[in-house]
Amino acid sequence: MNKWMATAIVTCLILTGCQPKAAVETKMTEKVEEGISTAPTVEERGVTEQQAEVSDPYFQIQIGMSESEIRGLFGGYFVMVKNIMTGTKSWRFDIGTKENYQFDDQGIDQVDLEGLKNGSIKKILFVDWTEEAKVGSATMFEVTSDQKEYNEYRLDEKGEVEKFTKSF
Repeated sequence: MNKWMATAIVTCLILTGCQPKAAVETKMTEKVEEGISTAPTVEERGVTEQQAEVSDPYFQIQIGMSESEIRGLFGGYFVMVKNIMTGTKSWRFDIGTKENYQFDDQGIDQVDLEGLKNGSIKKILFVDWTEEAKVGSATMFEVTSDQKEYNEYRLDEKGEVEKFTKSF
């Protein structure tokens, strides 16, 4: 590869906040076993569930954050979808996926409940944007430790997080 091409690629990565896939996976998942990306359990980390929630990057999201700040937390690999309720753009981050994971979201903010249930994906994060390209709200879905239910965390426009536990 010539110097010009290498310089162009590096410049693109710096200007757009893109990161190599390996860097994103390192930020988004903390261990890999048998080709399955997973986050360590609360027990493996030796912390309480409340401490685990506070350390999760999801709980660092704040209303009004910029796109580059969200990329800093979760990397540059996301799927842009439409929030069906508001009509605004939303980014979907698929976190802790099995190799070759795919989900046909039909361009809208659908949740892959089947993927959560069968372990193909550990977490799904939607970040909703305002017209000013600032975080307007966010929602994260994750499987509970017993894998019989899932948690839905909602960060609303006021900056408050609500947790709902639902059955599959």
